Amino acid sequence: MLPAMYVQASRRRNLTGSLIVRYLYYFDTTVGRFHIVQSADKRFHPVYKSFSLGSFQSPEQALWHLIRGDTLSIPQKIDFTTLGFPTSLEDWRRVLPKHQTSLKTAA
Repeated sequence: MLPAMYVQASRRRNLTGSLIVRYLYYFDTTVGRFHIVQSADKRFHPVYKSFSLGSFQSPEQALWHLIRGDTLSIPQKIDFTTLGFPTSLEDWRRVLPKHQTSLKTAA
C-alpha cells in the first residue's frame, strides 16, 4: 500500500521503497514507453521508466493527469503534454494481467 505521505514525500526526492504493481496499459512515445499500472491498494499510477508519476482512483484519471502534465516530476524534465498521448485507454495497448514488478516513486 502507498500511504499519502509517501506520495507527497516523493515529490521532493526519490525514495528507496518499492510497490508491487500490475501493468494494465502501455503507450510508446518518442522518449520511451509509458504505462498505467494498478497497485495492491487498487490505485492507478501513470509510470515512466519504473517511476510512479502519481496515484489515482481510476486508470482514466491517471491518463487524464498524464495528458495534462499534472503529475509528479521526474529527473528528465519531460513535457508530457507534447508527447501525443491518446485520450482514450482504448487506444493504448493492453498488457497481460499477470505481469507484475516493483515500482519506484518519482522525485
